[in-house]
Amino acid sequence: MPKQKNQPNIVSDISETHHETQPRAYPDAEAERIDEVDESLSEIYQDDDGNIVDVSKFEKIKGRGFLFWFFTTALMILLFGGCGWYYYNKANQRSSGDELELSISADRLDVTAGQEFTYTIRYKNMERVEAEKIELKAAFPENFILIEASPQPKISSSSQNNVWEIGRLLPFASGEIKARGKLIGKKGDKGIVYTELRYYPKNFSSEFRKSASLESVIIGNGLDISVEAYSNLLVGEESSISITLKNAEESYLDNLRMNLILPEVSGIEIVNSTGSSTDSASIERSAINPLEWNFKKLTHDGIILKIPFKIAEKKKDKEEIKYEFSYVENGRILPVFTHISEIEVVKSDLNLSLVINGSRDDQGVNFKDTLHYSINYSNKGDREMSNVVIMAVIENDFVDWSTLKDENKGRQKDNMITWTKEEIPALATVAIGQEGAIDFSIQVIGQEEISTAKKIFEIKSYAYFNIGNKEEIKQSEDSKSNVVVNK
Repeated sequence: MPKQKNQPNIVSDISETHHETQPRAYPDAEAERIDEVDESLSEIYQDDDGNIVDVSKFEKIKGRGFLFWFFTTALMILLFGGCGWYYYNKANQRSSGDELELSISADRLDVTAGQEFTYTIRYKNMERVEAEKIELKAAFPENFILIEASPQPKISSSSQNNVWEIGRLLPFASGEIKARGKLIGKKGDKGIVYTELRYYPKNFSSEFRKSASLESVIIGNGLDISVEAYSNLLVGEESSISITLKNAEESYLDNLRMNLILPEVSGIEIVNSTGSSTDSASIERSAINPLEWNFKKLTHDGIILKIPFKIAEKKKDKEEIKYEFSYVENGRILPVFTHISEIEVVKSDLNLSLVINGSRDDQGVNFKDTLHYSINYSNKGDREMSNVVIMAVIENDFVDWSTLKDENKGRQKDNMITWTKEEIPALATVAIGQEGAIDFSIQVIGQEEISTAKKIFEIKSYAYFNIGNKEEIKQSEDSKSNVVVNK
């Protein structure tokens, strides 16, 4: 830069002015600071050659005005706002297609058989776009009886293929379906309902699916059922099954069907059946199936069914009788209780022989005579016998029971004496080939004690045996001894 002439000394002028306005002397530190300021200002206003620049000759550039900056700012706001709006809407219009929610609940999960309850199926669109062609399918448990649904399904059955056509669902909209019904089954049975939601998100060509399921448990059948049958029987021996059926404290089933199920190969013969009834409850035997009975209008009082039967032939060592109790509605048969009786079949291989006064044959007798009885038993079969019961029967009233002498102390009732393992321990188990004898005596009454109305004087005696501690006389020749008549 060319050297300027006659330029004022700015630094000097400032210094002089400063000193003029403040004529007082400065301390040394303050003087040094002023010198530093003067030196800095000199550097600012010097050119490259170290000369002071004349600032009055600098070129002045006019700055931009208010309108320029206003429109520039407004344009930038519009530009960035538009971009933000565009990308915001583009992001919201994107759909994963997997944002529909489906759930199922029930007002109770533990139920008694026949107790009504309600399933609630809920669905909700969590997308920002609507869903179309929505269809909901519900497969209820096989043991579920549907009573009513709201709204009604397009396709309905008691269990499978229940279909609701929902159509379309707006963003964040929701809905629900209620299905009321009851589970029928045995205690501990479970019922699982499966639901599936099918739909198309808007602008999608692919079908999407959502599923949900729920499990319920039957905690009881609401019935009090007892089945009584002997656990062992002799071939040819008649017996009976006793079935008592009544409602428990909490019960929802008042009609039941019972089927008696016998093995394909069986020696059991059902003789007949008799049933009790009340003012409301009744039992009906099927006219089509002789092994089927219907219990109607059950109450808490109960109803009893007796089914006589016998083992006509030994075809196996154990016979099995199955009792299947079911609830029937609209042609559907739903089991609620099963019981199985196992009966040990014993062929009459225990030989009984009755001897009176040393003879198996009929014989004469006088008044006041003493009759000496001996019952001989022997297991001639191929297996041991357990809990044997032996009974002696003396028909007519021509003996004096007060004169009975029995070392084994059998129990006498009416015209019969009974011995079990309690009186004779050997009867607990009679092994193959084992033999034994039971002896007792009794006196004939005197002539003066005989009623003139009885014209026939005769004493008929015989013995029976049974097993399983059953103290009953069954009309089976296989378990009966020979008959001896004294007259």
